[in-house]
Formats: sequence, structure tokens, C-alpha cells
Amino acid sequence: MMAKKQLKREVKRPDLFMHVLWRSYEFLKVHSKMCVLGGVILATLIAAFLLYLSYLEKKNDELQYKLSEGARLFRESLLKEDLAALLRCEEILRTVEKEKKAGISEIAKIYLAKIKEKRGDKKEAEKLIRNIRESSKNPVIREIAERTLKSIQ
Repeated sequence: MMAKKQLKREVKRPDLFMHVLWRSYEFLKVHSKMCVLGGVILATLIAAFLLYLSYLEKKNDELQYKLSEGARLFRESLLKEDLAALLRCEEILRTVEKEKKAGISEIAKIYLAKIKEKRGDKKEAEKLIRNIRESSKNPVIREIAERTLKSIQ
């Protein structure tokens, strides 16, 4: 009998969800201007964040393209023994290196070290490769630097 009365009391009591919904509606009615302003600010922040992510992705794609262009020119300069292509390659790789993007910048430095080696400056090339090997957090780049160092010596 006691359980039946408690059940009737529970059924008569408003649902928690309905209560929260009603209180939210009342709040929105009273503070409508503030809520609209908050929504606009939130939408603006989300849009700014998404635009920034898009900018970073575009910048990364640009660097990837420059790195691949530098690598292509490096291969051409080795095959054709073209000094002009080597100079253009060095110029492109220096712009990539200056961006300080972790993996891409380190690969550009490895190519720059190979260019220094081709010009006969082996000590400077070794120094650059050792610096990359010690400072890189990426194990693949450290391995590439190690192999490049062995090929230089």
C-alpha cells in the first residue's frame, strides 16, 4: 500500500527533464538579448578557429609542395650536373627551413647538408646532420640523418 502511494506521488511530480526544459525556456525569455549575444560570440569563435585550422593546413600543404620541388631540383642537379638547378634548389630549401615546421624543416636541412657536401664543405654538412640527429624528436628523421652522415663520411 505504501509503495502504491509513493508511486502515485512520483507520477504526479513533474518530470525532471520537463522541469529543466521549462526553467531554460523561462531563462531564455527573460535574458533573450544576452543569450543571442552569447550565441553570436560563440559562433564567431568557432568560425575563427575553423578558419585558423584551414590556414594552418594550407600553409603545411604549401611547405610540402616547396619541399618536393626542392627535392626534384636536387635530383635534377645531380643527374644533369646543373649548377643553376642546385642554386635554385638551395634557395627553395632555405625558405622551407626558415619556417621551423618540425619534420619538414629537418628534411630540408638534410637536403641542404647534401648540397654543402656536393660543394665540398663536408665539415659543415656533418655538423648540420649531427645537429639534426641530436635535436630531432622523430625517430625516422634521426635514422635518415644517421644514414646521411654515414654516406658523407
